[in-house]
Amino acid sequence: MYASIFKSYVEKYFPALLTATTEKVNGDEKGIQVIHKGYLKDELSLDMKWAAISSDTNIVAADIVDLNSTLPLKQRGSHTTATGEVPKLGLKKAMNATQLQQLKSMQALGKKEADIVKVLFNDTLDGVQGVYERLDIMFLQALSTGATLVDADTNVGTAVRLNFNIPERNFFNPIVANWNKPTATPIEDIENIISEARGNGHQLSDMFIDQVDFRNLRQHTNFKSAFAGYSGVLSGVIKRVSEEDAINFLRSELRLNVHIIDKVSRAEVGGENVTIEPWQRGNVTFTTTNQVGRLIYSELAEKDHPVPGVEYYTADKYILVSRYRAGDPLRETTSVQALAVPVLQNTESIYILNTEDAFDVDSAEVEGDADITIGDWGTFTKATVIEEFNALEGVSNTTLTVGDAKLIERINGLSDEDQETLKTALGA
Repeated sequence: MYASIFKSYVEKYFPALLTATTEKVNGDEKGIQVIHKGYLKDELSLDMKWAAISSDTNIVAADIVDLNSTLPLKQRGSHTTATGEVPKLGLKKAMNATQLQQLKSMQALGKKEADIVKVLFNDTLDGVQGVYERLDIMFLQALSTGATLVDADTNVGTAVRLNFNIPERNFFNPIVANWNKPTATPIEDIENIISEARGNGHQLSDMFIDQVDFRNLRQHTNFKSAFAGYSGVLSGVIKRVSEEDAINFLRSELRLNVHIIDKVSRAEVGGENVTIEPWQRGNVTFTTTNQVGRLIYSELAEKDHPVPGVEYYTADKYILVSRYRAGDPLRETTSVQALAVPVLQNTESIYILNTEDAFDVDSAEVEGDADITIGDWGTFTKATVIEEFNALEGVSNTTLTVGDAKLIERINGLSDEDQETLKTALGA
């Protein structure tokens, strides 16, 4: 490897260019959309490992006791950890001999230095942005599903799956119907999650939702009816709820700060561009804070052991950018690489609503008979379902007289964990 033909330009402009690029990203300047920066704190990992630690702290009120009494012993909280290695990510772009000669010709013809620099460093800007794009994809996948999956369809290299261990008790479905149906009750679904979280000691404050899903939510009859009550007008008067009004309504009535995710990325696989929508469509995520994790990064070995003739510069603490020349054939390569991974933290307080996975009342269901059909679980004696449901909930208020539709609603209102427990108890 040899130094760049344009080494003087590299030395003069590389540092300032990388600084300006990262300042635009961190400053959220218009035209540069990097989402993960707003929700993750950077953290250096010296051993190239990441760990997502969740603590179910079990904070309870202290007891009032007699001065001469011993203090009562309470249960300690539990802790779970998801761990893994920080993956390497990056890309390279090369200028061939023809393109390099064109730049030399621009110099010879006395073209403006700014024009030459713009062509020379396009690959650098694309590479840094490419690292940010992959981190965005991984972060949004994790926040919308609880796991990151990088596979051969959207990546050239090593497949990666990172599971951050969001508890199954924190996954929910709509109570009445999926949100794309007119009978759905999205407001009640959101309130159900808030209530369940409060029962677990978590006060939800933030709601993350895809832009398309949020637009559909705003136009749902159930949402417009609730908004009409909030606004003090007849529901029939509300034809359309604006995005701003919907955000204010959810903040005022449900104390939720809404984060609308509008992100489409691209990856190049086999020479073809592949479109990626990193947020899982149909999922809505709720958290107790807008700081949901950390960006864990490590230093690349090449930084401390540089290759002779290669120009190195660092962007944003962890992105290593290098430029070098090679022959046969002549080309100049820009390499951008990083050891970094978005990691969710305190996942015991992250809740996910799948708005497309509710049980419907079976079309062949006969209201009032002895049996009930529960989705793909099968058909069961209704008395048995009610008995197991009551045992699961620790109550006895669901009686044999409850309608099939209402019983399905109660099952829909359970977390994924409780639904799985009920399914097992029924022998499904």
